[in-house]
Amino acid sequence: MGKPFTDCKKCIYSIRHELCCTMKVGRASSIPSPPNFYGRIAEVSFVHSGSVITVYLFLAACSLVLALNSVTFDTDPGKMISPDLPFRKDFIAFKSAFPMFDNTFLLIVEADNSKDAEKAGQSLVQSLRKKPELFHEVFAPELDDFLQRNGFLFLPVKQLKGMTKEILCIRPLINMIAAQPDLPGFANLIGSAVSFVKPDAGPENLIQFVNLTDKTMQAWVKNQSLPLDWSEIVAGDTGPKPVRFSITVKPVIDFSLLDPAAAPLAEVNRIINDLKAAGNGKVKILLTGEAALNSQELSSIMKGTFRAGIVSLILVGLIIWFGMPRTYLVIPALILLLLGFPLNFGFAALTIGSLNMISVVFVVLFIGLGVDYAVHITLRYWEKRVSGQGRLSAIIAAAEDTGPALALCTLTTSLAFLTFSFTDFVGMAQLGIIAGGGIIVAFIASITLVPAVLARIPEKVFSIKAKKFSGLRRGIPAWRKIRFFLTVVTLCAALTALFFIPDVHFDGDPIHLKDQASSTVIAYKNVMRHEPGEVNAAQVISPDADTAKTTARRLEELDVVHSVRWLGSFIPDHQEEKVRHLHQLKGMIAGTVNFQGDVSEEAGKAAFVKLEKRLKDLEHSFYGSATFHTAVDNLRATLSQVNRKAGTGTPLASLEHDLFMLLPNLLQQLASMSDVPPISFLNMDSRITRTYVSNNNSWRLEVIPEKDLARKGDLRTFVSSVRSIAPRATGAPVEIIGAADVVSSAMGKATIMAMLFVLVILALVLRSIKDIILVVLPLVLAGLL
Repeated sequence: MGKPFTDCKKCIYSIRHELCCTMKVGRASSIPSPPNFYGRIAEVSFVHSGSVITVYLFLAACSLVLALNSVTFDTDPGKMISPDLPFRKDFIAFKSAFPMFDNTFLLIVEADNSKDAEKAGQSLVQSLRKKPELFHEVFAPELDDFLQRNGFLFLPVKQLKGMTKEILCIRPLINMIAAQPDLPGFANLIGSAVSFVKPDAGPENLIQFVNLTDKTMQAWVKNQSLPLDWSEIVAGDTGPKPVRFSITVKPVIDFSLLDPAAAPLAEVNRIINDLKAAGNGKVKILLTGEAALNSQELSSIMKGTFRAGIVSLILVGLIIWFGMPRTYLVIPALILLLLGFPLNFGFAALTIGSLNMISVVFVVLFIGLGVDYAVHITLRYWEKRVSGQGRLSAIIAAAEDTGPALALCTLTTSLAFLTFSFTDFVGMAQLGIIAGGGIIVAFIASITLVPAVLARIPEKVFSIKAKKFSGLRRGIPAWRKIRFFLTVVTLCAALTALFFIPDVHFDGDPIHLKDQASSTVIAYKNVMRHEPGEVNAAQVISPDADTAKTTARRLEELDVVHSVRWLGSFIPDHQEEKVRHLHQLKGMIAGTVNFQGDVSEEAGKAAFVKLEKRLKDLEHSFYGSATFHTAVDNLRATLSQVNRKAGTGTPLASLEHDLFMLLPNLLQQLASMSDVPPISFLNMDSRITRTYVSNNNSWRLEVIPEKDLARKGDLRTFVSSVRSIAPRATGAPVEIIGAADVVSSAMGKATIMAMLFVLVILALVLRSIKDIILVVLPLVLAGLL
């Protein structure tokens, strides 16, 4: 077996000698000594170039097919951090108990007045609940019937008592208009109002009634519709009414898809646009929340990665074209990237199986790092060719010279990437594995694929003369004349950077990593200013109601806590007294409105004449109130406009409709108030109950911060304070602080480990303190700068 092998080896060197002699340029090439390991691989690849390129094409195609069919995109940002950490275990347990608060949409409905905001919010809630296949849960307690029906129980006792007394005082007026809900009845109502309001008590209710009537009639004059809200007249001033309503939506998320929230996000945007169009610009609806932010971020990352990949490939191509002495030398570098990327993608499919929002950037990393290997070997190949060596001997010499250094770079770089595997930063660890594999792919391709491609480039394209715009033309060494100056400037800059190190801090807030111009981030910042509790509330789990009550009371004593919301927050205080006052209304108010059809035009016009006279009488009864006089004067002026418009033949039926269409709502509300039961945990609305109490009877406490937590240190202070009372508190603030600590720790740990690995390898290979310093010093300078 020995002799055939020896004959084969002699044959190979005979062929190599022949190729070197026949392909030489300039002076004759001598028979080289047996090449080292890297030279032998390059030699075989050059001689069998066709087979090597075919194998790479086949492997690249197989890798691409494998990756496209098996690689999944795990876009759940929660999986970027190890689930074995205590704060992650707490959050996972919270999600298990209350899944509706994981990956949600947060919608904020805002308008200039409460009625428009409430109407738009209720329409939005109804539209979302009609799509259970896209939205698991829609939570909006302020807009649901339960709080609408029982809201009066949350008023202070004194205010509720006064309101009940006023309703009882004017109940004859309510019954009167319920019996005759038309324009003549309206005129009679104004005439009878004097008898039920004491002059010394002030006509506040009448002023409100007159102003609201004036607005309704003005809208009719302008061919608009603004129904008279009778409930505001009866309820009086119960304090400022909300003009912003928040809606929490749990969308159907499918993390196996590239964009898990694409379908529900598209639908909610469609509904929002429809409501905005219907509101004629009166309503503003903001969309944010974890699911919306992540979806928009994912879209930005995917588009950005694709654009960055294309741009980096183009820029790298232009740079190496400028730097290479001959244009044809660009070809091997580009082919290495084009065939190496599918191999790296296939490696990711075999080792990781899925890509996250961090590891997807391996595309750009491979382009930026992989091209270096091709550049080193092709430039050395060109130098050898210029010195007179033939094509085969030049590629062998290039591989022999650069192979050991490139192998060392591959070892140190891949190990540096792999150090993240020893940290809890799972997202970066996956990127490290993929990028480390990409480095190895690039190195192997540089000593196999690059020689094969160079072998296939025709001899006639070679020229010793560099191209006109080559970055390696003679004359570039002029930079060497200022190398001392550049060295001094660099060292001074590094020393200056040392003084700024104490001011460097890690910003762990993920919102700052997102596109600040995106609509969801803008909405998030808006919510942070107005309702910080909606996005930065801490979550505490208690085993029962008594523990929840005690914990809530202790948390509310903290300076950093604004309030604590739990199921007990929806139970009003002093209910027995409040219910007793409300039950006085039972049977005192008419139950229905006696609609008898539209009155004739003649009767309507006569009613307006009578109404104007009644207003004069009413005005004289409160001669001391300037505000009331102004309100009456405005209404009388509006009545004149109504009469003029009616004189043109415009029917009064539509105005009558606007005046009385909401009157049944008032009677229904009063009937509900008169029969309202005390609220308890047993008769609580089911939507509210399951939002705060899980199936396994865990009670959720929502801890609202006093500040918006945007300032440095406020977030950590809030989390520390809350956890001093509830050590297993979780939620967005805890997650942000915990993830920031993990990331910063992982970066430090990986950096130290990578430096140690590099130093050990350099010591074993270089065995020279001077050489090690020369290698490490640029890294240190780069880190400082």
